[in-house]
Amino acid sequence: MTRIRLKFKKEKEAIFISHLDLMRTFQRAMRRAKLPLVYSGGFNPRPEMSFGQALSLGIESIGEYLDIAINDDSFDMIAIKDSLNNKLPQGIKVTDIALLNEKAKSSMSIVSHCRYLLNLRVKPENRDAVENAFQDFINQRNINVDKEKPKIKKIVSVDIKPLIKEVKLLEYGKGLQIDCIVSCGSSANLKPELIIKAFEDYLGFNIRDYKIKKIELFTEKNNVMIPLIEIDVV
Repeated sequence: MTRIRLKFKKEKEAIFISHLDLMRTFQRAMRRAKLPLVYSGGFNPRPEMSFGQALSLGIESIGEYLDIAINDDSFDMIAIKDSLNNKLPQGIKVTDIALLNEKAKSSMSIVSHCRYLLNLRVKPENRDAVENAFQDFINQRNINVDKEKPKIKKIVSVDIKPLIKEVKLLEYGKGLQIDCIVSCGSSANLKPELIIKAFEDYLGFNIRDYKIKKIELFTEKNNVMIPLIEIDVV
């Protein structure tokens, strides 16, 4: 059995494909590419595949990950990449591929942080206020925001400051851009929308519009952010 890690992007119309449909899309593409996939046992066998993190509907990404297993150790990595890209729909494209070592853990289990770009459209009369307030907003000891807890059906106030690893405000054309690295994964996860919501609460008015783009998934080792495509590879 050979384990492979794929890095792919999800753009344009593909951002409206749900996570469940994305799984089915890759399964179909792999069958059409005639990859000798490894299947689970049991009554309803499924391909051995694991995504790094489920992407919210409507968000663009150039940093998605998928681990797969195949019953062949002679496959050429570039051939697999090209074959999949020929079968995948427009907007989904494999951009990198790596062979994993025998002791490699799944992308889902090792991801700890994610980098996002949040492109903000602000009214011209509010731009200076947004720029001037951002650093004071980030420098707060606590950044509290109301968050819904679906399981208990309750709105609770949470401090998201510990979940923000890095953040800066940049100029972006006629608008502004928040470049941030935040916690994500099973142990802690911060949706970037909550940063914008907390900032709006701090400002006292709403951002006109914003667009989220996911850039990369990381594992943190010795306080260094390492992209998943570089972890546990041969």
